[in-house]
Amino acid sequence: MKKERFIRNTVLPALTLTLTLALSLLSACGQPAEPLQGAPSDTAAGNDPPSAATTATAEETTATWEEITAEPSTEGDTSPWETEPILPETEALPETASPTEPETQPTVPSEGLDYRFNREYKTYHVKGMGTCADSRVVIPETHNGYPVTTIREGAFQSNPTLTEVVIPGSVRSVLTEAFADCDSLVSVTFLDSGGTVSLSESVFSGCAKLRSVRLPQGLTEIPRYLFSDCPRLEAVHIPAGVTVIRKEAFRGCTSLDGVILPEGLTTLEHNAFTDCAHLSSISLPDSLEGWGVGVFEGCRRLSSVELPTGFQRIPERMFYGCTALTQISLPAGTVTVGAEAFGGCTALAEVNLPDSLLHIEDGGFANCSALTAFPLPDGLQKIGAYAFDGCRRLRELTLPRGVSYVGDGALRGCSALTFFEIPQGITVIWEETFKGCTNLQEVIIPERVTDIGREAFCGCGSLTELTLPGRLVWIRVGAFQACTALTEVSIPATVEGIGAEAFADCRALTAIEIPHNVKHLGYGAFSGCMSLETVTLGQGITFLEMRTFRGCIALTDVVIPNSVSGLDFEVFSGCGALTAVTLGPGTVEVGSSAFFGCDSLTDIYYRGNERQWQAMQIDTAGNGNAPFLSATVHYDHPFE
Repeated sequence: MKKERFIRNTVLPALTLTLTLALSLLSACGQPAEPLQGAPSDTAAGNDPPSAATTATAEETTATWEEITAEPSTEGDTSPWETEPILPETEALPETASPTEPETQPTVPSEGLDYRFNREYKTYHVKGMGTCADSRVVIPETHNGYPVTTIREGAFQSNPTLTEVVIPGSVRSVLTEAFADCDSLVSVTFLDSGGTVSLSESVFSGCAKLRSVRLPQGLTEIPRYLFSDCPRLEAVHIPAGVTVIRKEAFRGCTSLDGVILPEGLTTLEHNAFTDCAHLSSISLPDSLEGWGVGVFEGCRRLSSVELPTGFQRIPERMFYGCTALTQISLPAGTVTVGAEAFGGCTALAEVNLPDSLLHIEDGGFANCSALTAFPLPDGLQKIGAYAFDGCRRLRELTLPRGVSYVGDGALRGCSALTFFEIPQGITVIWEETFKGCTNLQEVIIPERVTDIGREAFCGCGSLTELTLPGRLVWIRVGAFQACTALTEVSIPATVEGIGAEAFADCRALTAIEIPHNVKHLGYGAFSGCMSLETVTLGQGITFLEMRTFRGCIALTDVVIPNSVSGLDFEVFSGCGALTAVTLGPGTVEVGSSAFFGCDSLTDIYYRGNERQWQAMQIDTAGNGNAPFLSATVHYDHPFE
């Protein structure tokens, strides 16, 4: 043992000193010595990391003579990376740090971390925890005399014990998911050195307890998903040099508040701050040029926003679901409010729009239930689909004369609206435009309108009268369904089609006349019109579809044109007051239960002879047409 200790403590150091002097002489003669290709591991040898001034000393002291003098083999090896060899055990070098210096200071690096050496750039990358058991990890600036520049992808991912990380200024890159899903991580500090730093995506994503982060001043970009789903992150100072905040960088940071965006920021990508539920205010710098979708979507406590000048479009869903936002002023120069930009802002009561505004896209202010009035600029041209859908307190809305398009459901559910004048430039009233406007009493439709869309006025229960334009061609499915107060309507001679259930459940409607130009009368068109007493059908109708007049309990008689070839299923079912039906030999088919429940039917006035009557096909299945079959038939009734 004494002999071995003498060799280890006396002979090897002497040989090492000799080699060091030889290497120094070679360097002085213009032949620089190469760094050792396989830098030894501190953790393997049980030693402290050497200082930069003694780069080769630790290697020379702990390595064998053969390891020091041998040339590293490169046969079959094209990789610049080299892992550290495990060296033989040796006595520990003296501690370089002061014994009185607390171990928790940032200057005391963690030991046992796993590294990888880059032979091309002579730098170290941190691969992982290795044998390090610290909960507070301090990454060193150097390792074995070479700078530590990178924390590799997934290096500390899902570490359950890591609570704090200190990253030195030598680190220039932190790669993808390096600290992702570290459930106990609370604090991260970057020590600045003035250089540019790059962070990859998802570096801290899913760190459920992360509260505080000090980002490096050399950062120029916040990568996507950097802090996504860090629900306890309260504050982040974004460095002045940052120009881009990428997609979903802070998404789901539900405790985040007090974010200050630097002047010089040019781009906010999709959902950058989505679901930051505690974010209460934001000031956007004038340098912003590019916006993504849903940047502040779901920020439920956001009550104050300062928008920058110089941009033309409020992006889609930008403030969607910001339920605490009460007021917004769009800057001069704004041309477009994007789809659902302010959708679901249920507290928004005041909106100031610039004269430059031309378009409000689909759902732009949908479900802004606190809005009562909404002044629109004179230059407005377009109101997109469902733009004001669900604005149930909106009482006043006047569209400028230049508006040429109002999309589907634009005013659906605006139940406080009592009067509306459609601009002269509108030619189509699209589907569901006024659906559910339960207090709408009067609407003025311009003469140029040719098409009233599906369920356009469905459920407008306060609408009492209606003047349809003289150029109207189509009344679509359910257009006036459940307009329960509508007492009369005059259908223009230009109309060619009336869709299914177009006037269904118009309970106050007493009379209807179908012009001869109408060729299509959809199923259930007047079903449930309980006050309908008089019906006049035009000669253009060729078939009465199922349930056309079902449940018209006040209807007493009906004249069916000779152009009608057949009566479909339950076409007059439930017409309990019907006493007389007039029809001609052109009607050759009566469908199942066409007159079911017509128990008052006593007379049929037939414009043909008995032979023609006998040839008619009457469906008797289930005896649904019993009232029709038992009525008295009056043959050869004259045509009027």
